[in-house]
Amino acid sequence: MMNFICGWYVANSILKKSFEDKIYITSLKLNCLLYLLYSDYLYRYGNKLFNELFVKTSIVPCIPSVCSKFDCFGDNVIDKYAKDAVGKVFVVNGDNFNKCLSYVWNTYKYMDDIEILDLVNNFNAVYKMGID
Repeated sequence: MMNFICGWYVANSILKKSFEDKIYITSLKLNCLLYLLYSDYLYRYGNKLFNELFVKTSIVPCIPSVCSKFDCFGDNVIDKYAKDAVGKVFVVNGDNFNKCLSYVWNTYKYMDDIEILDLVNNFNAVYKMGID
C-alpha cells in the first residue's frame, strides 16, 4: 500500500485525467473507475491502494468518502475536484499508481455509465477486496 491516502484522493486523480482529456464523468462512472483502478492495483502489486472499504450499494460498490464528496452532482457530470476542510485538493502520484491509472483510464474512458456499470457488476474480483 502507498502512504496513507483516502479514496477521494484517488477519485481526484481520476478526475484529473477526465478534465485533461475533456471526457467528463458522472459520480457513477467515477465509482466504477475507482473500483476498477483499485482492483488493477491489487492485482498488479498485491497491495491495497487505500484502506477504506468499498460498500455494496444497489447500483455500484463505492467508497463512503467518495460518495460524500461527489454524490451532490447526482446524474450530472462532475466539474470540480473534491477538497478538504480548508479547500485543499489532493491527488495521488507514484510510478505504480500512475501506471494503473493510465491503464484503467485509457481502457474505460469512452464507456458510458451503462456499459461501465455492466462491466463492474459482472467483474469477478470482489473476493479480493474488502466489501461489506
